[in-house]
Amino acid sequence: MIGITGHFGAGRTTAAEILAEEFDLPVIRMSRLIPGNEDGNLPLAELQRLGDGLRQTEGPEALAARADEAMEEGGGVFVLDGIKHPAEIAHLGHCSSLFVLSVQASPDERWRRVRDRLDDNQSLFNDIDERDNEELDQWGLPVEHGQRVADCIRLADAMIWNDEQFLTSSAATGYGLGDLRTKCVEFHRTIVSPKTATPLLSEVRMCQAYTVAQLSSCMKRKVGAVITSTPLRKFSL
Repeated sequence: MIGITGHFGAGRTTAAEILAEEFDLPVIRMSRLIPGNEDGNLPLAELQRLGDGLRQTEGPEALAARADEAMEEGGGVFVLDGIKHPAEIAHLGHCSSLFVLSVQASPDERWRRVRDRLDDNQSLFNDIDERDNEELDQWGLPVEHGQRVADCIRLADAMIWNDEQFLTSSAATGYGLGDLRTKCVEFHRTIVSPKTATPLLSEVRMCQAYTVAQLSSCMKRKVGAVITSTPLRKFSL
């Protein structure tokens, strides 16, 4: 299985469509496993509310369990679009081989992509994005049955940086996706035919930043940074 996670507007669903088209893989949209959204027509805020309710009543892995049932009926390799909770990753990882891909983009670029869809309401975008990232209760503590995309991103096996502008046209009319398609194909090649390779310069720099982060005394989150004159995006997957 290839499970795809990422923030709203980053291009997660588009990446799923590319993998499906390039390698003839069936896609399961996690949001369409929510009762009442089989056709995918519900507003995002309503989807978030219903998804929370489902996780609260059936457990945080509820959507993953439903996806597992759907895959048993079809067989083969699947792309799961919309991993939103670490419990989903844990459940699916126990059932079969799971590779988690995170698709990322900057907030400004994500807002640019979805502003027409949200009728130019940036406050609505911020609300959806904050709830999608990590839901908090009135005391500022994480809601166990809420959406926790940030945690899923930290658990991902690989990340695609998708900050370039692209057209999300249908497969029938063709894609204007450029670099995103290349990155998705490279990701698939990596998991299907793994091989030993010299680390990319961006990977070396990230290892250096991780090492520096270990000097932090913060018990919640350790952060490190490296300043370099080399354009890392040139070397990134």
